[in-house]
Amino acid sequence: MQHHDHFHAHDHYTEQQDGAYIDAIYGIAPRWEVGLRAEALGLTNKVMGTHPTAIVSEDTSWRHSAQLTWHVRDNMFVRTQLTREDFAGHDEQWVGMVQFNAAFGSHAGHNH
Repeated sequence: MQHHDHFHAHDHYTEQQDGAYIDAIYGIAPRWEVGLRAEALGLTNKVMGTHPTAIVSEDTSWRHSAQLTWHVRDNMFVRTQLTREDFAGHDEQWVGMVQFNAAFGSHAGHNH
C-alpha cells in the first residue's frame, strides 16, 4: 500500500482562491434606500483537482443583487433583496429575501 502514499501527501501543493465585491447604496428619500452589489469568487482560482497533485483552475462564481430598504425608525428597518447567483457556470438560481432588523438598548445615537 506504500504506492498510494503520494495521494495523501500533498503538503507542498497550495490552493489559492480570491474574491472581490463592489456595492453602492443610495438614499432616495428620508427613510428609503436602494442598493446594487456585484460579487465574484475565484477570479484566479487554483484548487485541488481529482488527483491531489493536480492543481486546476475553476470558473468564476458570480452573484448580483438589488435591494430596497425602508427605515421604519432610527433603530428598525425592513429590507427586500433579489439576487441572481451563478456558481462557476454550473448552477444558476434566483434568491429572494425579506429581512427585518431591530436594535434594542442604548447606542451612540441616543441617550436612554
